[in-house]
Amino acid sequence: MKRKFFEHNDKIYWVKKEVKSSLFSDNGNIEMEWVKEYRDYLVCDHVLMMSGVFLFCNEVHDVVMEEVNESDNIVSNEV
Repeated sequence: MKRKFFEHNDKIYWVKKEVKSSLFSDNGNIEMEWVKEYRDYLVCDHVLMMSGVFLFCNEVHDVVMEEVNESDNIVSNEV
């Protein structure tokens, strides 16, 4: 599965779904409650709009790396 990422305001977002904004329109007005409900359904934390398309995204947070010592992770079978 290919993942799409988007940078906005110095943050990186993983785009889970792109949907035309017209699908959330009722009589020409965007129904933001529908957008919020769909965001929650997709388990996303952000919605960005670009060129008439809503991007349902999750922010990619900084990764913290920790060195692991293999000898500390050995499980003993002794009782």
